[in-house]
Parts: sequence; structure tokens; C-alpha cells
Amino acid sequence: MRTRPVFLVALALICASCASGCLARKVTADGVNLRQALIDMYTDQAFDNLIRAHENRLFVQLSYSQLSVVDKDAVTGSAVGGEADLARGRATDLTKSALAAFANTTNYTGKFPLGLSGQRDRILSFHADPVTDKNYIYDAYRDFAHNSGLFVVSDRKPTCDVHIARKCGCNWYWIPREAGGDFLQLVIRTSFLPAPPAPAEVAWETSIKSIDPAYDKDGNLAPNRYVITLTKDVPNDDGLLQVTMKDKKPWLRAEGLYNKPFEKGKAKQQQEAGLAPGVPTKTLYVRLDTTMTPADTVQLAGSAALFLSQHYPNPSPRPGGADTQKVLDLLDNIRIQLTKTNFASP
Repeated sequence: MRTRPVFLVALALICASCASGCLARKVTADGVNLRQALIDMYTDQAFDNLIRAHENRLFVQLSYSQLSVVDKDAVTGSAVGGEADLARGRATDLTKSALAAFANTTNYTGKFPLGLSGQRDRILSFHADPVTDKNYIYDAYRDFAHNSGLFVVSDRKPTCDVHIARKCGCNWYWIPREAGGDFLQLVIRTSFLPAPPAPAEVAWETSIKSIDPAYDKDGNLAPNRYVITLTKDVPNDDGLLQVTMKDKKPWLRAEGLYNKPFEKGKAKQQQEAGLAPGVPTKTLYVRLDTTMTPADTVQLAGSAALFLSQHYPNPSPRPGGADTQKVLDLLDNIRIQLTKTNFASP
């Protein structure tokens, strides 16, 4: 009856082959699950950091690296007077290139098996290091968390369409559906992109002396449009004005004084030319973010400000200044803000 051991060996090889095929499908599924796990990790980290930043609590950004998952299936057979071992393994290392990401091993030792048994081992590992040398990451979280148009906090569950919503303690935190793209940019910028190179453009330092309402050609109030008077000259240009207020630092859309302001209560006024582009001026138009309140407008007078001119950068920045470094770190975000449409229209 020597054919029976040979038959059992063939059966064992078939079982091992089937096991390896199942393993390949399993590893593929594990790869999908691993990617989903990583997406969840980065999303949870960003949202948790936003909650902590909004509550002025300490938060930390983690950088994940050396991500790997190892699956190994072993099939063992035994027989009277001998034994056989078959092993099939596959290692997936996401830190390597596509061609080197997978490693396969197949081993067979022994004589003629009579019975089979199996075992599976799975190991998932990664490194998480705190980011301590990129201030622009933490500034991006703080700016996002304190922008009520992007990050909303309430003691009630949201009733509108949301991109992400979670409850923490007694409050609900959510990102409106229309701000989903902004949240994606935040996660990409803080988790994956390298630090932006220091550009040549820097802001003009000044402060707001006074702020007055702007009017249309019939002397009526122009909604959300104001005329500001600064304490120092800046180029007559469009751009952004960051104002340092008591509890926040909003960016306001600024416009050059290309036309003189209309007078209050005077109908059918003719438009008069103002200043040429680039000419030094202490007067600009600003449009307030629709999320700002009348109380915020009162606080603008007397506040320090940084003006980022779109076409006329400051050629002589203050060396080593903390404010200048902040502008350098946030410049990419500022340019994104210039393309947004969440400011009031005339």
C-alpha cells in the first residue's frame, strides 16, 4: 500500500497551494484595509487636533513612517515514522518601492505526511514621531479651528449637511460640507507635503488708524465694504490684510484705492479716479469675511496689521522678525485664501 503516502503528499501540496492562493487574496484585502486604516489615522489626528486647537489645549502632530504588515501561513503534516512541513509567507512593506514591496517565501521539508494542521501569524507595525520643527503646521490648525466658516462648534447636533461631525464632551464639532475641500487641503499640507520654501515675498507692517463704512454711487451703505486708514504707507494694490485682534488674527481681502470713495447720502455721484497701482498710500478698501460680527469691526481700529501685496512685496523685511517668519510659513495658505469666495460681494 505504498500509493497511499504518495497520494497524501500530493493532497498536502494541493492544500498548501490553495492556502497560498487564499493568502494572496487575503493579503490583497489586508492591503486595502491597511490603506483605509491609515486614512482613518490621519483623519482622526487632524480632527482631534482641530478640537484641541479650538479649545486652546495642547495638541501634537505625529508623522507616521515604516509602515508594514507581515502575513505568514504555515501548514504542518505528520505521519508514522516521519513528518513534513510546508510554509508559505508574504511580507508587505509600504515604505519600499512598488517592485520591492512584496517578498514571497515557500519552503518544504520532511517525508510523507498523514495529517495536516495550519497556523497564521499577522503583524502590523509603524513608527510615529512627533513633529516639533514645523511651526506652520500648528499655525494652520489654529487658523482653521478658529475660522467659524470652516470649523463649527455647538452644544447641539448639526442639522445641516456636514463633511465630518463628531461629539466630544458636551459639544458637537463639525466641518460644513462646502468646507470639505479646505479640510482635505489641511490634512495634505500638515501630513504629507514638505515645508514650503521661504519665498521672497513678505508683508508690509502697519496698523489700522481708523475704519469707516464705504458707500455706493447713490450714497447708500455698501455691505461689508469699508475704507481703512493705516498708520504707515503700503503699496496701492490688492492683497490680504492680517489684523492682530484680541482673540484671533483674521485675514481680510484688501483692494487698492483705484477710485476715490463715494460720499454718504449723495445720489448719482460720478466715479473719480484714485491712485495708480503701486503708489504709496495709507488708505485701502477692505471686504470683511461674512463670519465677522459688528463687534469685530470695532476692534479693528488700533490693531496691528500685516499687508501682503499681491504685486508689490516688501523688498526690505525686518531680519529675524517673528512676524516675518510667520508670514513666510503661512504664505501658501494666504495664496489659497486669495482664491476663495467666502468673502462678501459688493
